[in-house]
Amino acid sequence: MNTLKRCSLIKKLDSEAIDKLLPFFASEEKAAGETVFTEGDEGDGLYVVESGAVRATKVMPRGHKMIVAQFFTGDVFGEMALVTKAPRSADCIMDDGGKVWHLSLDSFDKLKKEEPRVHAAFVRSIGTVVSERLKSMTGEITTLLRELSYTQRDMDDLREQVRRSKSGFAGFLRSLVGGRKRRG
Repeated sequence: MNTLKRCSLIKKLDSEAIDKLLPFFASEEKAAGETVFTEGDEGDGLYVVESGAVRATKVMPRGHKMIVAQFFTGDVFGEMALVTKAPRSADCIMDDGGKVWHLSLDSFDKLKKEEPRVHAAFVRSIGTVVSERLKSMTGEITTLLRELSYTQRDMDDLREQVRRSKSGFAGFLRSLVGGRKRRG
């Protein structure tokens, strides 16, 4: 439970709200390599890593899996399911055996009925975490786009150099061939 109290999603709440919120979480032991959820699954709540590590992967267009995020002790994942109830956007798999805390949709709805003030504060906290992740991802995407634009400029420069060298080389060859007198 101490990990839950230090979790970014929960530590922003006042101590009374934390004490009322924590009983709605259930602990789950997971083995190394065990799937927590799969991309496309119906969202069933959020998770907090107590111990071990979780990796989020997505299948890329050519079929290979790419790690898109990793979660360690105190990290939250799957929180969008509480807000949007949308299908899971990635596979989440335990890298190491460990324990996660799970707040199911049913428990979240029960929290709303039994502790509306705590629920409202928790929803604001979820919004903050999602906004921070979005800001971070926007920065990462901007950096990638900047690097791609540099790469594109480098490719354009290289094409121009090759074009020039081809015409330069071709001109050189023409001068050699044209410079010789034909024997007839």
